[in-house]
Amino acid sequence: MKNYILLILMMIISSISFSQTVNARLGEFETNVNYFDSTLNITLQIKLNENESSILGHAHNVKLTFNSLALEYVSGEFLNFNEAQGYVPTLIFNPGQSPTIHIDSELSYGTGTEVNDSYIDFVVILFNIIDFSQVPTVCPGDNDFLFYSPGSQVAWLIGEWLCYEGHTPVELTSFAAIVSNGLVALSWISATETNNQGFEVQRSAGGEFETIAFIEGHGTTTESQAYAYNDRNVNAGTYTYRLKQVDFDGSFEYLKVIEVDVPVLQEFSFEQNYPNPFNPSTKISWQSPVGSHQTLKIFDILGNEIATLVNEYKPAGKYEVEFNAANLPSGVYFYQLKAGSFVETKKMVLLK
Repeated sequence: MKNYILLILMMIISSISFSQTVNARLGEFETNVNYFDSTLNITLQIKLNENESSILGHAHNVKLTFNSLALEYVSGEFLNFNEAQGYVPTLIFNPGQSPTIHIDSELSYGTGTEVNDSYIDFVVILFNIIDFSQVPTVCPGDNDFLFYSPGSQVAWLIGEWLCYEGHTPVELTSFAAIVSNGLVALSWISATETNNQGFEVQRSAGGEFETIAFIEGHGTTTESQAYAYNDRNVNAGTYTYRLKQVDFDGSFEYLKVIEVDVPVLQEFSFEQNYPNPFNPSTKISWQSPVGSHQTLKIFDILGNEIATLVNEYKPAGKYEVEFNAANLPSGVYFYQLKAGSFVETKKMVLLK
């Protein structure tokens, strides 16, 4: 059937006259890149030259080529040109997984789809990214035409093509997490980076992802780079972490996703303030496996009480408060936590 259709198209080409030029471009429709599942959707858009009358498109025969070292063809779909406008099913195929994609639609009846001087989506092609070291390029093939309705014997040449040439994305070799006393220590290593401004660290507790930190990248490099971020005071539960890699031009890709289980607290933990030494503020965190009345107080080196940061009942959980010493002189201070029978005191240094 396909060969028969192509034969008809070739016969029509020999008898039709060519009219207005239709410009086309290839752009990134959607990208989903992560450590296990790397896909790339490319859309073909078409429009008339400016100040030219609109036309009704009915049949199409287009070829695209792509870098088969970087990409593997998966599937294709027509957009805006479909049976609802009088078409029989269209055909997009990749013979023998060659680096050429054939895009055909059969001649049929109907009102057609209007093409004017504004770009409209025509075809979307789905690829797998198979080699991050290669540039994912998609370009037009030879002898590409956009056909008008068969009764008019008028066709439009595809004019200026704009190829899609992606950049080499950030390739991760690892993304891991270690859980300890409510702290989730994330670490990841990149093999290569291109135009990498940095990474948004995002976390989800079962709902929407939220950005909890931004870690600067290394621009463009072929050398391995190591990164780390500590997510502190995480309550018991299951969390999902992912990295959103951001380019300097604002474009972004989602990288590998990992799931982390934070166990229920088993014992009291009173952490060293951070940062230490500090100026003028520092954070104090602790965890309590049971609910109790709790107090957190600050003392100077002589034992005088300087401030009370907490004095209330708190259920089991992880907590963090900030101590601001802007009005205090430099020196050694102590902070003490009392929670039921648990009492612990630690030292901190204010250095102005």
